[in-house]
Amino acid sequence: MRKLLAIAAVATVSFAPMVSADAITKKEVAKQVTLERVYGPKYGNYYGKYGLNWGHNGCSIPSGAGIPVAPVQAALAAVKVWGGFFKKSCDRHDFGYRNHKISGYSRSTVDRKLYDNMVYQCKHKDWPGPDAVAEKPCLTAAQTIYRAVQAGGWTHW
Repeated sequence: MRKLLAIAAVATVSFAPMVSADAITKKEVAKQVTLERVYGPKYGNYYGKYGLNWGHNGCSIPSGAGIPVAPVQAALAAVKVWGGFFKKSCDRHDFGYRNHKISGYSRSTVDRKLYDNMVYQCKHKDWPGPDAVAEKPCLTAAQTIYRAVQAGGWTHW
């Protein structure tokens, strides 16, 4: 009988789910991806996993009732020129908005990370094409888009 109980105990232990010491929670993934610098590996490594909302629409500018028109118009012009370049920063920003209830980050934190990522892109000149593209217009576009998001992002929060 003792031998039978010992075998049953071993069988129970061997079928128990194994949890890795580095197991990461959904909340931790949401936090890491939201605050990761553009081009960092976490977004790609975790993409589509953990039941998070990975939907994105690039650099869209909020508009509608209650949103100041001037920042929106300026940002729309900036997105026409710079939207493709800033797409990866905008996609990460979309992730932050769509998963803020899981990560626990505030809207201002998520918006600021968008701005920081766009500035990083401008300063590192990682755009395709010739180096003739100046850093100053890139930084101006980043600031313009950031202001519009500050003014109207609440409609999507």
